[in-house]
Amino acid sequence: MLSITVNPDHIRASYTILDLPQNCDHQTIAVSAALRDAANTLMVQYEFLGNLVYQRMVPLQTVDLLMGGIIRASWKRLRPYIEEERKIRHLANIAEWFQWLVERLDEYGRTDKSEGAYVAYRDWKP
Repeated sequence: MLSITVNPDHIRASYTILDLPQNCDHQTIAVSAALRDAANTLMVQYEFLGNLVYQRMVPLQTVDLLMGGIIRASWKRLRPYIEEERKIRHLANIAEWFQWLVERLDEYGRTDKSEGAYVAYRDWKP
């Protein structure tokens, strides 16, 4: 999993997508090779992670602590693009595990993520 999160391509793609507004329209991403590349990078990597969580190879809580915020934020920006691509290509399974992962994070993830680890876990002791 660390090869996904600590990876220059993932970092670059994440910051590119996070610069977009939430619910970014399909056309904005579709007409830009750089945005499509960033979107595809995250979609493939989060597909992989979603499947690892589904197979219980990586705990959902670990994914949530390490990158749950960025996964959720990416989905909020890419959702319209992904849903339109599914329609255009007649493929319901585009980014299916990415969506599944976000839905599981929303359902079972940490509710204190909005504070930041430095606040939420400040009372932690070794």
